[in-house]
Amino acid sequence: MIVLLWPRLGAALRDLPRVLGVSLLALVTYLYLPLREWMGADWTFGQTATWTGFWAMFADTKSNRIVHLPSSLTELWSRAGIVAGLLGDELPWAVLLLGAVGIVLIASRRSLRLGLGLLLVALPYRALSYLIWEGDVSDALLAVTLPALLVAGLGLGFALHTASARARWARATATVLLLLLCVALFADHRGAVLAITRDPSAEGVIRTAEGVEPLPDRESTMVVLWGHDYWALTYAQAYLGRLPDIQLADHNVDLSQVQVRAERLLTLDRTFYHRPLAWWEERLGRVQSGTASTRRPAPFTRERPSRMTRPSSWWGLPESPAFTWGAMNLGNGIEIVSAWLRWQGERTLRLTVYWHAVQQVTTDYAVAVHLVSNDPPTGPQDILAQADRQHPVGGWYPTSRWQEDEVVRDIYVIPVPPEATPVAVRLGMYHVDGEGRFQNTEWLSLEIPKPA
Repeated sequence: MIVLLWPRLGAALRDLPRVLGVSLLALVTYLYLPLREWMGADWTFGQTATWTGFWAMFADTKSNRIVHLPSSLTELWSRAGIVAGLLGDELPWAVLLLGAVGIVLIASRRSLRLGLGLLLVALPYRALSYLIWEGDVSDALLAVTLPALLVAGLGLGFALHTASARARWARATATVLLLLLCVALFADHRGAVLAITRDPSAEGVIRTAEGVEPLPDRESTMVVLWGHDYWALTYAQAYLGRLPDIQLADHNVDLSQVQVRAERLLTLDRTFYHRPLAWWEERLGRVQSGTASTRRPAPFTRERPSRMTRPSSWWGLPESPAFTWGAMNLGNGIEIVSAWLRWQGERTLRLTVYWHAVQQVTTDYAVAVHLVSNDPPTGPQDILAQADRQHPVGGWYPTSRWQEDEVVRDIYVIPVPPEATPVAVRLGMYHVDGEGRFQNTEWLSLEIPKPA
């Protein structure tokens, strides 16, 4: 058998330099990055128009972030089971095995060179799928398993072709089996495809971004982490004609350049789980965090965009009966310079407050927002609802980070229980001392405004 295969194997080895040469042409695709940037594309990954930026992209294999060797045979076996499950989710294992038979038939009956080439496409990627591990099923792992599926499909086609060439009945049988396979795969994958294509969460983040009030004399840039949120917003902007007043950028953008041309930077609250304030300050220097003004209620209050701007920036304030103007010193180095209470829906109140750091604050104060039926309350029974936070600005901006004379915009959403008759919203700050006692500041009371 070895003697019979040796001439073909020798021919394949002689073609190896040409195969390697063709494979090196794949590196030319990296030229697409600087060309696209030089052509003035709206977005490019990295800064590839410079040699330093291009080399950083070219040399970054990401292997140190996604490749992790299994620590034991047990872990290797566990990964093998997960990869097998991924392949089985795409094609039934009977089909995958029939595809492997087709590859063997190609190597033995048509071209050993072609058969070995297909195996070299599938097997190394299959082995690599056991090494790419980020703690869960990632995009990288899904991409690595894809070649194995493509090669299995080619092998399946050749196996059915070989069988149908032997007899007329075999051709009809192969056609019927393929049709049945297509129907079965359609029925099996339909639910998952519809769940992805009809995912309503994308509309939620789009409406959140649309709710930001545009500033006529200032440009706004929203920095969103690369992934689901960024894709949803860019799709809405590019194909639906939405978000015309916001420049979108992912977290790979050069923030120092964005700061030059944009007066206001926006990001979603949840961005700070992955990119805390320290990450922003490494790139921008000292920043002030506040809450962006919105034209209408956001679908999810936890997705309300946060605003980062220079401490000297100021926001125009509307007129309202439930509005107080004039500094109220809380006695902790912080004063309330204004507060505005309005209805945001039938059973929801929205409180906008401007804090002012009169001096450097070293203590982290929590915020207390109480909806009360008596003012002042006579007991816990008078507190109808609370919107307390451990830190201002959605919990992301501790008071110990505030600079002297800094003004911070903050927003709280207060649900009103059914059948409740609130008379006021009380606003203050507090902290817990070393003995576990609550130390409260002065309270500001705002009357409940009349529904619009």
